[in-house]
This record gives sequence, C-alpha cells and structure tokens, in this order.
Amino acid sequence: MNDYLIYLPLEPFLAQWFRHRHGGSQYTVRLVRGSVEAKRLKALLDVTPPGYIPRPAPQGCVAVAIPSFPAKDPRQFNYVSPKGINALVETLRDLFDLELHDFYVKTYIKGTRIDYMLEAYMALHGIEYSDTNYNSVKKRLDRVRKRIYVQRSRRKPGENSTS
Repeated sequence: MNDYLIYLPLEPFLAQWFRHRHGGSQYTVRLVRGSVEAKRLKALLDVTPPGYIPRPAPQGCVAVAIPSFPAKDPRQFNYVSPKGINALVETLRDLFDLELHDFYVKTYIKGTRIDYMLEAYMALHGIEYSDTNYNSVKKRLDRVRKRIYVQRSRRKPGENSTS
C-alpha cells in the first residue's frame, strides 16, 4: 500500500531532531507507535473535504507517513488542516524544548561552559553541527530557561514551589 503523507514545515535543526527521534530516515518519517506525535496526529486527522486538491510538497518540508490507527484508516482519514499542521509543529517544538531542558538539567554544572553541553546534545540527537543550528538550539534553550526562571521569580514568597 502506498503511504499517505503530510508535510511539516520545520526548521533544519528541528527536522534533523525529528527524523533522528523516529528512526533516522532521510526520506519519509514513520512515527513511533504510541509517541506523543502519533497521538497528536491521530487527534488531528480528518476525512478529506470534498473538492480538496492536494498540492505538491513544498520545498524544505519533512514528509511524515500517516500511520494506520485502529479507529482511523489512512485511506479515509488522511487530511490535516493547515491549523492542524501548525498545532503538530508546535507540539514538536514543545517536545524539543522539554527534551533540551531535561538534558540541560541533567548534564549542566554551574560555572562550566554551556557550549560543550549543547554540542553533545546536538551530537546525541542527530542534529548536524553548524553555526546556524548551534545558535538556534542555544536560543531555544535560553528562551526555555528564561521562561522557567521568570515564572519562579514571580511567585509570592510564601508559595509552595510544587504547586
């Protein structure tokens, strides 16, 4: 059976991470069964609207094969709206940020250089080292750290940190 595909517009570093996360294919990404991405895609799949004409794949997009779900046969449910594509891309960005911050928390020692930690993260997660990729990953980590530490500093002095 031929695969039904959707195309995700991802930044180069995010596309490399996503491909590595799901088996490393340079062509079509096949989602791991039970992954967050597969569950989100299942929720976003819909029947192709009448009169919809598929467009050719845009340049620089990642092709994702629609897996077969028990309740949603890809021959019938093979359409994701443009807003659904955006939701899926945002899910990938959030997962990337969570994974990056988790790696940071587990490996970074205060007072050491962060660039070595980022280079190791990129190597472990299939992201090709280039200045553009490195700066993009570093910027995402900086934003996540800022968001977390700003939230902590806004708490009232008597608030419990676990709430």
